[in-house]
Amino acid sequence: MSVILGAALGAWLFRDHFFDLLLILVGCVVITFILIQFFIGESLNLAELEAKERENIVQVYLTVAKDRTYMIFLIANILASSIIMQFDNFMPVHLANDFQTFNFAGIEIYGQRMFTLFLIVACFLVVVFMTPINHLFRAISHKRAYLIGVASMTAGMVLSFLNNSFWPIFLSAFIYTFGEIVYTPVVQTIGAKMMDPDKIGAYNGAAAIRQPVSSILASLLVSLSPLVHAKGVSLILALTALVSIMFLFEAVKRHSSSDRKKVI
Repeated sequence: MSVILGAALGAWLFRDHFFDLLLILVGCVVITFILIQFFIGESLNLAELEAKERENIVQVYLTVAKDRTYMIFLIANILASSIIMQFDNFMPVHLANDFQTFNFAGIEIYGQRMFTLFLIVACFLVVVFMTPINHLFRAISHKRAYLIGVASMTAGMVLSFLNNSFWPIFLSAFIYTFGEIVYTPVVQTIGAKMMDPDKIGAYNGAAAIRQPVSSILASLLVSLSPLVHAKGVSLILALTALVSIMFLFEAVKRHSSSDRKKVI
């Protein structure tokens, strides 16, 4: 809901009512401050926290780094996440620069508003169809579900990047969202099964690097886009998806052949 509301306000007001948008943002910050300062009690016991022995962060990462199977999976997850991160990177740049303004029911849809519609469609579909689609994919192997999810996400992104008109990009939102709905639970399940039960904290700590690393990789495409353009970005995304799937399959194969856990 926050994504839908924020995207809608941001894209609808950014171009023509930017100052009003800033006032709304300031109001949100003030309301958040009031809620935290006056209506939420402190739950952190500082004395208890200081008494605990703190684990060396280097030791945490070294522990997980020795698990080559999980590291291969983590690389696959980072690459797939970098595709999702195009929402915040090349997608808005592409729509702002190349989208052809479209009039729908008397409403002018330009680049920022098209980006809003893409986000709203994606969020709405996730809320409505996450459960039924996951139910349909229960009987499918995790490897195949990962393949379908990553391939669909990539196809949706590529379709949106290679077009600049309303209907193809609108359709790409459905394709992309279907892939994300399939991908998200299956990658979490695979990751959980590959963690050593006795070192869950260390694995979760190491897994936290996924978002910043994938964000960096995704932002690099924005820097490269003036040189490779939308077609080049699309090709790089396709190769990224292929490598991610190959790494995931290798991780599952290694995990399945080990005696540590049952076959995925």
